[in-house]
Amino acid sequence: MRVLGFSDPLVPLVLSGAKTVTRRGLTARRRFAPGQIVAVGEALVPGPCGTVRYRADQTVVTDWRPTAVLPHMLAEWTWKTRTLAGTYMPAWAARGFLVITSATEDEAAAISDEEAIREGARNVGFWRWALADGRSELRADSPREAFFAYWAHLHGEPPTPGVLGTRIEFRLATLAEGRAALTEGKS
Repeated sequence: MRVLGFSDPLVPLVLSGAKTVTRRGLTARRRFAPGQIVAVGEALVPGPCGTVRYRADQTVVTDWRPTAVLPHMLAEWTWKTRTLAGTYMPAWAARGFLVITSATEDEAAAISDEEAIREGARNVGFWRWALADGRSELRADSPREAFFAYWAHLHGEPPTPGVLGTRIEFRLATLAEGRAALTEGKS
């Protein structure tokens, strides 16, 4: 099963259904197709006593798979790095799954306010908008500007006009749908 990784501040927006679109490099269009179920990838970190935690909120990861020694036993840290990026998170550790509804070419620099809201931009009061964690340096006067600020925060510069990428639209899948797809090897 493929994993679609998200930065820590975006994970709650994805899991709540507030974020329903993401943009990736152009090659992502070949990896994601409508109807495909993917795991929501998020960074993992080691916790006390060898446990594994989601970095976004420090919740302990449990191993729900039938092969676990005890039902819902705590997952153990087995990686040689201090943080495991969401892109590399094993799908069994996902606490959320998505159904891809479309994957199309798109120019991120041409995003509209409506589309920026689907990306997770939200009103933080006093006609100010933010995407993700709402830090003051990422606040803006419009959803579109908030998207550009967060993009620049992640990539070091705003999106480049004329450069195409992949716009991936998705909806939340139930845990049952996601775990069934994972168990059956579907994605």
